[in-house]
Amino acid sequence: MVLNRHGEMLYRGVKQLVVENLESMAKERIIPAFPSGTTDVTVQSSDASLLLVNVKNVWEEHNSNMVRLGQILRYMVCHFTDSYRFPIKPLSFLGSGIRYHRQCVPNL
Repeated sequence: MVLNRHGEMLYRGVKQLVVENLESMAKERIIPAFPSGTTDVTVQSSDASLLLVNVKNVWEEHNSNMVRLGQILRYMVCHFTDSYRFPIKPLSFLGSGIRYHRQCVPNL
């Protein structure tokens, strides 16, 4: 998509999927874990710790998903573009991406 100048569509699609995933995780795990509003100190403490545990778990899952998404996109660039004979050129603005392109295309 990027090579055919549809990078913006790819970006918007990936962004929308990430937002939808975060919203569903928040609705399913974080919102139900909010403190109940009781005045009992022990219940407040356990409610607060449950909320923090859920926020931490959602954050860790989100980070894991982002790593996997990056790996998938890099795999697609490396293998999909080679199989369709699209030229891959390292560009100076890619920064660390140049190193990646050199790993995918051995004769750069």
